[in-house]
Amino acid sequence: WRGRGAGAGTMSTGAADAVMIAIEAGCVQGWLRPLDLALVRFLRESDAQMPAAALAAAALASQAEGQGHPCLDLDAVHADQGATLLLPAEAAPLLQALGTGSEAWAAMRRSAVVATPHEAAQPAPLMLDASRLYPRRYWDMERRVAAALRSRLHRLPQAADDAAVARWIQRLFGAPASGDGPDAQRIACERATRRGLTVITGGPGTGKTTTACLLYTSPSPRDRTRSRM
Repeated sequence: WRGRGAGAGTMSTGAADAVMIAIEAGCVQGWLRPLDLALVRFLRESDAQMPAAALAAAALASQAEGQGHPCLDLDAVHADQGATLLLPAEAAPLLQALGTGSEAWAAMRRSAVVATPHEAAQPAPLMLDASRLYPRRYWDMERRVAAALRSRLHRLPQAADDAAVARWIQRLFGAPASGDGPDAQRIACERATRRGLTVITGGPGTGKTTTACLLYTSPSPRDRTRSRM
């Protein structure tokens, strides 16, 4: 892939060069990865006129990906940098170059390496969806997951055999406990047999994996249950 700016004259200087120096320094200091630096260099080679704010946003989005975040929220990056991105004080030059959320958004829109959802056919490596900047592959993955969830929400579940489900629940959990509050695992198993989509959440050690394993033994058709897990 080559952006529209690739090979078009010399790279811009000034603010963009200062951002590149800050990104290289962040890599030396250890809070940015060599991968983050390599990505930004590739983007700048692809778009020689990439604005300084866009370079800073791309570096921070890549750094966020390294921490498990699929995107960088340009509106929230200043507000929650300590809680979410864990940025050190040395990141100040990039945050300053990034500017406000609206300034960063405008800078990203001027870059040839960024597309928006209505330009999804363009093979740009970055995707700007509202205020969120994604590496393209993560945006594509998120859309596929969303489509699969919507499909399951609209799919009518196969009718469950209530008597068989009741026997199964009784065998797993026994009689309902009284006075100890709801049995979340019991409720999850009961509901999952009757719904096209069930989301099970909870902290470490709360029984999510155990519940998922129990659902493999449900009286629902085995191939259907496994295909939904």
